[in-house]
Amino acid sequence: MTMEITYNITIADLVQAIGVGIGFPAALWGLVKLFKKDREREKEIKALIQIAKSQGEQIEELKKQTAESKLQTLALVDSNQILADQLKLQTEAFLNDKDYKNRLLKIEDQKKKNLIKPLFDPSGGSSTGGEFKIIFKNIGKRAVFKGVELVENENVSIRPVSSIDRGIDTNGTIEIDGLFTGQGNYGNAASYKLNILFTDIEGTLYYQTYMKDKSRKWNLTQPAER
Repeated sequence: MTMEITYNITIADLVQAIGVGIGFPAALWGLVKLFKKDREREKEIKALIQIAKSQGEQIEELKKQTAESKLQTLALVDSNQILADQLKLQTEAFLNDKDYKNRLLKIEDQKKKNLIKPLFDPSGGSSTGGEFKIIFKNIGKRAVFKGVELVENENVSIRPVSSIDRGIDTNGTIEIDGLFTGQGNYGNAASYKLNILFTDIEGTLYYQTYMKDKSRKWNLTQPAER
């Protein structure tokens, strides 16, 4: 995974400032470690390594300058030292922030799951006397049907499902048959809640909860991991 890190200064700023600095070597090598995490920054890594190697020669050259130039140099050196310390802290914080890395990994994992997640939607049904049928259509990615579990009910039972472990492609359907044995008709008197169980193509187990009340209203939740 490639991570892009943004600081308030650019590589060009570092190259320009390093000509008069004596406090950068440690920070530079820290940045080398940081940038090695990103293959796209190979050019920056090579530039930083070259700068670090020539640091000693540059410092010796500074010693030969006039007193006035040295005063200017010292002011810049102090400023560069502060910047070097700041860069070092930023680098160490990034390299040691395991929680930050774990959060990034979880985000990437969730993105991948979302790309292959199934999603069922009610697609009709019927009832005759106490018997009823509900049809669910997969409008997401391929799923493997794992069954149905009745969570709450009032005089409702679900018939055994014969299509367990069946693959359901996009636009494929599953049918759930049940029986209402209470007083009144199914539409106005049946109240229950059931979970549809299924996995994605990589085996992550999900469920969606279907709820029906006595006023003929129903609701189906979004997929959630079990």
